[in-house]
Amino acid sequence: TRRSSDLVLLPGKALSRLLGSQSIRAAAVFAAGGFGFAAGNVVLALVLPPDDFGTISLLLALNQFGLTLGSFGMDVIVNRHRPLIDGQFARNLLIPATLTSAVMALATLYFYHLPPIIAVLAFVLIGASAINKVVAGLFQGERRFFAATVLLQIHNYTLLLAAGLVVLLSNASANLVATLIAVSYVSTATVGWWHAQQSMSEGRSRIALRLLLNEGFSVVGLTLAVQFLFQFERLAIPKVGSMAMLATYTVITAVAGSPYRMIQLGNSFTLLPRV
Repeated sequence: TRRSSDLVLLPGKALSRLLGSQSIRAAAVFAAGGFGFAAGNVVLALVLPPDDFGTISLLLALNQFGLTLGSFGMDVIVNRHRPLIDGQFARNLLIPATLTSAVMALATLYFYHLPPIIAVLAFVLIGASAINKVVAGLFQGERRFFAATVLLQIHNYTLLLAAGLVVLLSNASANLVATLIAVSYVSTATVGWWHAQQSMSEGRSRIALRLLLNEGFSVVGLTLAVQFLFQFERLAIPKVGSMAMLATYTVITAVAGSPYRMIQLGNSFTLLPRV
């Protein structure tokens, strides 16, 4: 009898362990963000003119490149070395983030020939998202995965919110959506940085510049190659085709792949602090 009751309880215990797993919870948050991203893309594609939706798609693709280069691998380094969050750390983060966002903004303006307001928003968005990524890495290193995933997924939820506003407003455009995404990144990066500085100051030491450069170049080289594989089509289509073609491609890939890609990211996200 005892053995049979234990067998009955095993599924419940297994379910309890699954629900308590940090990997499962992170995967669930990432998956929700993926569904939000897909839903936001579908709604925006239905409401915005094709060229405007294509502009948003291109801006998000440039942002993925920008935050990878602009963070300079510091999101991984902070997991490994638990740096002191002070003025020197802030300078080491702001310099590559600012330089990268400036290059991406110039590419937006002169290579893709988008309006100057989009270039300005690209500068703000990419710089803030690079900082946001490193701040998320600080929380990830402390195994505070919920806060880290919220920071990393903020643009997915903002995209869904922007889709709702676009439905309500008759004169909505790419400028409004880009502004909302930029504001969301600035807000989360600012709040996350302040909270990290207040709660992660004990038992930490400064990172030597040489170590930062050595590990930063290694991480950036690998992650840029991955981003190139994921974002190449979005960056190339506007040049060889049109923004309308990019809009169509974005909707198809968002619906087909985003939720599953987010689940994969959620599982790998919780593994990094253990490596």
